[in-house]
Amino acid sequence: MAGEEVALVLPQTFMNRSGEALGLILDEWPQFDAPQNLIVAYDDLDLPCGQIRLRRSGGAGGHRGMQSLIQVLGSGGFSRLRLGVGRPQGDEEVVDFVLSAFSSDQLDALETSMRHATEAVEHLIRFGMDSAMNQFN
Repeated sequence: MAGEEVALVLPQTFMNRSGEALGLILDEWPQFDAPQNLIVAYDDLDLPCGQIRLRRSGGAGGHRGMQSLIQVLGSGGFSRLRLGVGRPQGDEEVVDFVLSAFSSDQLDALETSMRHATEAVEHLIRFGMDSAMNQFN
């Protein structure tokens, strides 16, 4: 992607154990310079469905998958691509909401956001985080 070697990894663990999967990857690819060359894409309840946001670093923000990654890396100093899924409506529990199927409107919004996310990551790789954040946030 953008002339750089890229590995797309989708852990086959529970989300709150993502750090364990990353630990195995780092064991297999010791040449990988994490967290400097790591971009983590994850669902974000605090963004409306279909929106994306790039961040240079940060904390877990209550996201257990991010907490697991930070625990393994010892730092939150890695790039993030937040993918908005919105919040549950009414009295629906968050866990039920994030595990439920998307509506057709949500799927349309997410399809567009996935295109933007791909463009954002490619831009980030080519031109750096500042430029990507200015372009896509």
